Amino acid sequence: MFTCILLAAIAASAFASSCVISFVDAAPKHDPQSTYINYTTVTGYFLQDEASTNASTYSFLDTNFGLINRTYDTDASYDLQRKKTQWQRFGHQVFRLNRDAPHGTQYKVLYMGRHGEGYHNAAESYYGTPAWNCYYSELDGNGSVTWADARLTPKGVNQALIVNAFWASEIENQKIPTPQSYYTSPLTRCLATANLTFGGLKLRQNHPFIPVVKELFREGISGHTCDRRGTKSYIQSAFPSYKIEPGFTETDQLWEAYHGETQVDQDIRSKTVLDDVFSNDLEYTVIMTVVHALDDYYLAITLLITIAYQLFFFSIAYSLKFDKLTDFAGGTNFVWLAIITLAFSGHHHARQIVVSLFIMLWGARLSGFLLFRIIKTGKDDRFDDKRDKFFSFLGFWVFQMIWVWTVSLPVTVLNSPNVTKFNQPDFGTGRDIAGVILFAIGFVLESISDIQKYRFRSNPANKGKVCDIGFFTWTRHPNYFGEIIIQFSIFMIAVSPSAYGYVTGQAYKAQYTTILGPFFLTLLLMFVSGLTLQERPGAKKRYESGNHWESFSRYTKRTSILIPFPPRLYEPLPIILKRTIFLEFPIYVFDPAKHADQTKVREREAEEGNHQGQDGLGSNEGLADGQQ
Repeated sequence: MFTCILLAAIAASAFASSCVISFVDAAPKHDPQSTYINYTTVTGYFLQDEASTNASTYSFLDTNFGLINRTYDTDASYDLQRKKTQWQRFGHQVFRLNRDAPHGTQYKVLYMGRHGEGYHNAAESYYGTPAWNCYYSELDGNGSVTWADARLTPKGVNQALIVNAFWASEIENQKIPTPQSYYTSPLTRCLATANLTFGGLKLRQNHPFIPVVKELFREGISGHTCDRRGTKSYIQSAFPSYKIEPGFTETDQLWEAYHGETQVDQDIRSKTVLDDVFSNDLEYTVIMTVVHALDDYYLAITLLITIAYQLFFFSIAYSLKFDKLTDFAGGTNFVWLAIITLAFSGHHHARQIVVSLFIMLWGARLSGFLLFRIIKTGKDDRFDDKRDKFFSFLGFWVFQMIWVWTVSLPVTVLNSPNVTKFNQPDFGTGRDIAGVILFAIGFVLESISDIQKYRFRSNPANKGKVCDIGFFTWTRHPNYFGEIIIQFSIFMIAVSPSAYGYVTGQAYKAQYTTILGPFFLTLLLMFVSGLTLQERPGAKKRYESGNHWESFSRYTKRTSILIPFPPRLYEPLPIILKRTIFLEFPIYVFDPAKHADQTKVREREAEEGNHQGQDGLGSNEGLADGQQ
């Protein structure tokens, strides 16, 4: 069952009403051949449906398209500050009706319009209706004017332009929901009216004005020549941007001279075309066809951009044996994906802007810091065994592609057409505020700890020492913890439209699936390229070399591996809590008896013993000399 609000917005005359479309025994994919659709009107939304409205004096131009100025049950949660327009509140009302509708029921908003004045209308006025119906209507024209498949008169053109200006005003001032789908009759006057009405408007970027020409979208088909459409070739030539439905014949097969269709035939034809539209436009609420900007969730385009971006920098790094751009390419890739998807979305809701800016800020800071660090150090030790091996080196870049694309998912999907087509909750929900706070905490933690560690290691006096200053007194890896918090905070904000019930269906599932991004980054830091490469290997290297091992051992016992926690409270905790709640899993723990190379230890101890012996002999001799 669907509900549709029918709004005519084209030309001088217009009407609006609402209808509920109910499906009975709907087949998979809503096959029109095996689905019965019942259309039922819904009153209380438009003046055109009210018995008190005088059709002879009513003007949609003076009445906000006939939308009744009223409150809705959904206003309390949607328009807390009472700043939304009537159309915005109505759009949210329709959204909630769809969300709460029983299975097989859907509500749709339709903008329906009639063409402006055509030369056939002018001819009927000139000759009079009796003469027109009995004689002139069967001719193609009178030698001066052609009314077969009539064009618009100058008056008709002006009527359409008036409606165009009205649409522009409604979009700017009333925030009226613009159509997600467009359809038009194949008659020239209708094709031209639609083009004049919607041309130049600020429409949804992912739903541009590219109407589908439908053969059956006509009023009653009479034997008058004005009801005979032009050829398919003519329509394609005159309106090249329009899409013509499949099966559209070259010449008009429905029109027949001197014969008009019966009312029964017209009803069957009208219902057939409506069933076709509603069966194939189930996902769209506002109809007037749909063209997606790139792909429904921007997954393909972001993947292609990421692959191309990373391969470009890989070619430089491999050809020149140049390490300085590797991490820079990763961080800046996040920035570009956020900019591109936000620009393509066409909808710049506050939430989209915030999460896009957050991931851009994070990516820019990360890439900038890593570029600065590699310039200072000169090279990246990670690639010493890969730099000259094409496939080994490429493998790292492929993994970086996966990392960038996956972690960007929450922002990518939020900016995508399948999410932006829904109404959005105002920014400032509890999830939004919590997300902003967590992002701020994570960003400060990661950025400051990076600086603290860099400055500590840059000091020659700290060579080989354990970095236990600043945030590192509370966690051994504050930068990792901050990075994880950042990504979960972005997801928390991005998923708000689904969490609050504004986004439904497959888009709802898609948004929640993007939690894969922060989870992937967490798993990466904990089990692939982060803790597993630093904890046990780092401890092993210190133990075997004797490089401040005792101080390092004390540091690991009193400092949480990841989650910030006061050292005095952490140190006495039971091992079971450290291994579970505080995530210090056995794979990170270094046991000298199991993991150290005892040969290296003995060699190091023997070398230290020799040095001590030589130092002791020299001292005694010096003392003796002195005594002497």
